Amino acid sequence: MPRVKKKAVKSKSVSKPVARKSEASPAQKNAQAALEKLQKELTLQSSQLAEARSKTKKARVTATKTGTAGDKSAAKKAAAAAMRLSGKITSTRARVSATKGRVRMLNNAAELKAVIENAKASLVQRKEAMTSKADADVKSVVAAFEARWRKKRAQADAAVLKIAEKKTATKIKAAEQKAATNVRAAEKKAAASAKKEAKPAAKQKAGATAAKAKAGKAAAKKKAPARKAAITPAKRKAAKA
Repeated sequence: MPRVKKKAVKSKSVSKPVARKSEASPAQKNAQAALEKLQKELTLQSSQLAEARSKTKKARVTATKTGTAGDKSAAKKAAAAAMRLSGKITSTRARVSATKGRVRMLNNAAELKAVIENAKASLVQRKEAMTSKADADVKSVVAAFEARWRKKRAQADAAVLKIAEKKTATKIKAAEQKAATNVRAAEKKAAASAKKEAKPAAKQKAGATAAKAKAGKAAAKKKAPARKAAITPAKRKAAKA
């Protein structure tokens, strides 16, 4: 069976501060230039010394063969020139060594400065990252706290509101009962007042009715004798006569 290739899991790389490379200072540049000049000088002197030693060797061989004073003097002069060049080379090598030490010291100082600057930059970057993360964490914590606080506050407010609603309902009911009692009392008072006012009117009406009836009876009595007189026997006789 063919093997199934597993997907490589990419690890999340943590961003690191980029190391800053410091530029060479004027002192470094000067020291390096001086070193290069001395090294060239040393190379030239080494070549000259090799040539002088070769001449000295040849001069000695010639002086040994001839034995003349001139050849012996030439051999001594060649040897002295080689010695002088050897001394110069020794001095130049010392200067090269000292200059190399100065260049190394300046480079080390520059590297140390770069390390310090990078460390400071890394610290600043880390501080900024921590501050940013702290701000984000604070917002998250505040949001969570606010949500919990609002939930508890809503529950507490709901409980207080429920009690207030009950008290309000009780007050409204008491006010309605009081209003109804006042209405009934007002209606009762109005009815009593109307009844009280109606009694004299009824009496007056009854009196008027009685007086009218009495007057009617009196009128009837007056009319009745007249009618009887009209039909008496005398009147009948008179009427007949």
